Amino acid sequence: MGKIIGIILVIAALVGGIFAGMQFSVQPDQKPKSEKPKEVNFQEKEFIYSKFKKPVIIPIFKNDRAVGMLIVEIWLELEPDSDTILISTKEPRIRDELMQVFYLYASEGRFSQNLLKPQTQAELRYDLTHVARQFIGDQLHAVLINDMQRQDLM
Repeated sequence: MGKIIGIILVIAALVGGIFAGMQFSVQPDQKPKSEKPKEVNFQEKEFIYSKFKKPVIIPIFKNDRAVGMLIVEIWLELEPDSDTILISTKEPRIRDELMQVFYLYASEGRFSQNLLKPQTQAELRYDLTHVARQFIGDQLHAVLINDMQRQDLM
């Protein structure tokens, strides 16, 4: 009986992954407009990075019903002389505040079709950095999203 349940779970996960991949794929007739790439001026300054211990999981709602979840891996880009031990002690509070930003975006429906738009990504990173700076201060250069996965519920 246990093997059957395991096989069913693996099949359900596979089908869910395929479905999610189809939702994010660009159809040939829906090619994005080619935009002129912006020149990026990378600073020669080196930063240190601090990763949140666990990913952030945000429910996605549509019509007051959970339709999926977003799993996000967060890193903090910090000045080289930052006190990472002190910052790591503040992680639960920073995490809570960042969750409020994610919940706001989710409640506005911005994780539906707009998730991958560059403008949405830029606004999200700006808002996350602004909120985290209130607790970390000027030591924080940016909040980085290194991995973002969306899993739709069946």
